[in-house]
Amino acid sequence: MKNNSISVIRVIAMLSIIFGHYCTMVGINLYQFGGIGVEIFLFISGYLYSNKEIESKSKFIGLRIKKLVPPIILSIIPVFIFYLINDGFSYSFIRFISHGFCVSGLNFLIHYCNIPFYEEMAHLWFVTIILLCYLLLIFVKKANKINDFICNHFLIFILLSLGLIIGFNYIGIQFSYIFQFLYGFYAGLIYPRIEKKRTLYIGITFFSLVIGVLRIILRKYIDGTVLYDDCISPISFNIISIWIIMTISLLCNVFKNITAKIVNSFIWRDLERKSYIYYIVHYQFVVGCFSVYKINTNSFLILLLILCLHLLRVI
Repeated sequence: MKNNSISVIRVIAMLSIIFGHYCTMVGINLYQFGGIGVEIFLFISGYLYSNKEIESKSKFIGLRIKKLVPPIILSIIPVFIFYLINDGFSYSFIRFISHGFCVSGLNFLIHYCNIPFYEEMAHLWFVTIILLCYLLLIFVKKANKINDFICNHFLIFILLSLGLIIGFNYIGIQFSYIFQFLYGFYAGLIYPRIEKKRTLYIGITFFSLVIGVLRIILRKYIDGTVLYDDCISPISFNIISIWIIMTISLLCNVFKNITAKIVNSFIWRDLERKSYIYYIVHYQFVVGCFSVYKINTNSFLILLLILCLHLLRVI
């Protein structure tokens, strides 16, 4: 995948998450497909780091923390102040710490965890996951023999990982996101070697279609069960997100000139540069104390206004 493809994928993934949260806010259920942007981000992150050297472990983690955590701290401050005034210091401070140290996401990873969090910042579970993935990456990079074995037996790795995902989900541990990062990492090592890329794309398209239809049909009968919510749903997102990434990359390669013009435009460059900031901030305007519903019921127009003002450097 070329850089332009990565740029397009990142922005589309970010917009899909915001759109998914908006649909949830107004009561539109699209089988949570808006949230598939998370799986896309994880896969792309693993893919990009597959061929990057990590010289210093502490420097690598330090830079990731420096990039990811300060925007979180800044975005929590107004929420902290609101709850400090309304609910007292103890309630607000404990939640501030859980988000500031990026441990609130353990609730999502381990279902029986009970770490306090702000409703407005519930989406920050992703930061916990990605930091754990970066920490895991340090060790994976050093496991040359294991990496060679997985690259040579990738299908076996996929099948075993799916078994582990299902097994751990039944005891309340969500590993699908960690494996999605690893899928991206190993795809980065394997993909350049694959000669029949078109055959691979057709195969993933077929599996994505099958599991997507299966997800929609089974929702009617087993929605709310561990099998559906914690097995079928995350695995379907893992597969479909890879198909989305490959499809976008293919289209960008076919329409290179158009893609280059879009990616180099001011609006697109601004969206890409601030995609993480948008992800951090947008959910505060969807739920909780700063929900746009408290200002006006036409939430879509307000969210659009906020986006436009930010692009124009007003806020």
